Amino acid sequence: MAWERTVLALIAWGLSSAGIVADRGPVPHMFLPDSVTRGVVERAILGAQVRLRRRGCRAIFTDFTDQSGRTLVENLESTGLQPAEYVFERVWFVDGSNTRQCVTSSATAAFTEVGSKVVYVCAATFAKLGHHQTSAAECLIIHELLHTLGLDENPPSSAEITARVTARCGGS
Repeated sequence: MAWERTVLALIAWGLSSAGIVADRGPVPHMFLPDSVTRGVVERAILGAQVRLRRRGCRAIFTDFTDQSGRTLVENLESTGLQPAEYVFERVWFVDGSNTRQCVTSSATAAFTEVGSKVVYVCAATFAKLGHHQTSAAECLIIHELLHTLGLDENPPSSAEITARVTARCGGS
């Protein structure tokens, strides 16, 4: 994971020196190409943060385990952060528009690798989702958050994870 820290440091240095990183208070690490996408993702993250403050939603971290059998709540507790803090302090949202996943699938709005703290955002797809289905965009942020804490897919399938997140965290 040393390469990941190096890449993130270079991205942060390059964007801050270019004046792209905005200082607007408690904003998550976001490196997205345009203000529309940044606004949609930021609203989804803030909405996910509100959901993650609910006890029922926080239970999502006990529903799944990582590959070693540890619950995601154990992995989260090892960070010393609450879920709403973790998404702000540990997860980076980076433009993934030119990645294979975004280019080849019009259904993919965001993705990450298991255990990575970088969530790639397929800007156009996420912006469309966030404009039309706010709740779904917020639940997608939580879905990706689970992967950053070690949740793999297949099993459970992406659809199963989303259904569980929606059941625990969805609704108004």
